[in-house]
Amino acid sequence: MIDGDPLAHQLEPGSAVGVLGIEYETRRRNRLTARIEEMDDRKIRLSIDQTFGNCPQYIQARGLSLLEQIDSVGDARESENLDRISGVISEFVAQADNFYIASHHTEQVAVASNGADVSHRGGKPGFVEVLDEQTLQFPDYPGNNHFNTFGNLALNPEAGLTFIDSSTGDILFLTGDTEIIWQGPEVERLVGAKRVVRFVLKHGRWVKAAVPIRWNFLNYSPRFAQIEDSQ
Repeated sequence: MIDGDPLAHQLEPGSAVGVLGIEYETRRRNRLTARIEEMDDRKIRLSIDQTFGNCPQYIQARGLSLLEQIDSVGDARESENLDRISGVISEFVAQADNFYIASHHTEQVAVASNGADVSHRGGKPGFVEVLDEQTLQFPDYPGNNHFNTFGNLALNPEAGLTFIDSSTGDILFLTGDTEIIWQGPEVERLVGAKRVVRFVLKHGRWVKAAVPIRWNFLNYSPRFAQIEDSQ
């Protein structure tokens, strides 16, 4: 576990988890929903409920490199707990071209839709708008039409957002409640959007140099050129 990760002391056998794997050079990605079978300080063993691939849309291509001292990932990291989005945090969110959103649905037992999920969201810098010190807003572009994330949020508005700075390894964790704006002026003003999600912050944590990987930007998803041509 990364020092400062809010999940570090929350996971236990039986916990529902969502996992997302992305190969940024090729834009390939795969998602799975699972439960923890067993865990210790070095590994977590999962029992997979569902796994499926996703389309490469909205993923920016990046190359990656590992830091030389990758064993330092467990060391203490400078971190800050947050109750508002302002200053450097606001600037970082506004400049992001991607983030990850976690959601979950646990009201029903033994159904395929039950469990945790995590998904990638991408856009040109500025696609995540900071409306005020508690509120973010971002568009939902057409995707694979599985509605894994939106199905969860429609039933349970709680969500977690994770932003990673590809040049510094800093991570921003945010938790809060969401509201889906299905139609109207807020949707219509954002070219290519089918819906808009408004996120109200409950808790946040900023962890410095948490990830022992650096990514160099290669190019934007070709999908954005198609959106821009439609304007």
